Amino acid sequence: MYLLVSIVLCSLATLFYVPHFMDMPFGAMTARVLFSQLLFAVAVLGALATFARSIEVERIWPWNRSRPLGNRPRD
Repeated sequence: MYLLVSIVLCSLATLFYVPHFMDMPFGAMTARVLFSQLLFAVAVLGALATFARSIEVERIWPWNRSRPLGNRPRD
């Protein structure tokens, strides 16, 4: 479940990517560019957080397959 959310957030982040953002002078940036980059950063951080949670919890990863279903970490 967390892996699917991570993939969706990564796809969303690609829509808001601003090419050459770090090379733009701050005075030349518009509100649209700043807002788009902010949405990109939020989507990437959300994707990384859900991917990390997926690694901890989901049984699709090889190191989690031997753990019984009843021993899930508490939220």
